[in-house]
Amino acid sequence: MNLAYWFVGWRQISNNIRPIYTPEDLKGIKLRVPASPAREALFKNLGANPTPLSFGELFSALQQGVVDGQENPVYVLEQNSFKDVQKYLSKTNHVVSLYQIVFSKSKWDSYPQDVQDALRKAALQVADESWQITEDLEAEVYEKIKGSVEINEADLDSFKDAAMPIYELPDFVDSIGEDLINDVLVTLGRK
Repeated sequence: MNLAYWFVGWRQISNNIRPIYTPEDLKGIKLRVPASPAREALFKNLGANPTPLSFGELFSALQQGVVDGQENPVYVLEQNSFKDVQKYLSKTNHVVSLYQIVFSKSKWDSYPQDVQDALRKAALQVADESWQITEDLEAEVYEKIKGSVEINEADLDSFKDAAMPIYELPDFVDSIGEDLINDVLVTLGRK
């Protein structure tokens, strides 16, 4: 039972090769991605060389040049000292990171209606507040790291346009689900 989504930030790209303004700038960059068929397909389609790697290995992989860059919310860059081993941070907003507030169906059904209503209300309130909290945190982090890395604004429309073909790739569709993809495309006005 999904009650709400908690916003934890837009994912950005950091690397040691060059600023990323458009997907063309990703060509040839070895980019650490989570082991996810969808994420690998996205970055392969955008022109990067997606390299699945566990998060625990990421700092040393960046430090040793095993990968050129990574993609995470900006506070992850700061909290994990990736800013110490990366030259460029590009604001691509290519994926929104969300956590789900969930219950198992059986547990949810065991609660009386008034408890369900209170939990749903609290979850939605926390989810709404998470947007402002995360945006404030991101602004603080950008201010804190601006002397450590070169920060640039990417051309978001070029990323949106370049990402559209991914919605037809079998690996992506199979890992995300056709119904969810259709819902997203309708929401984005792309279908």
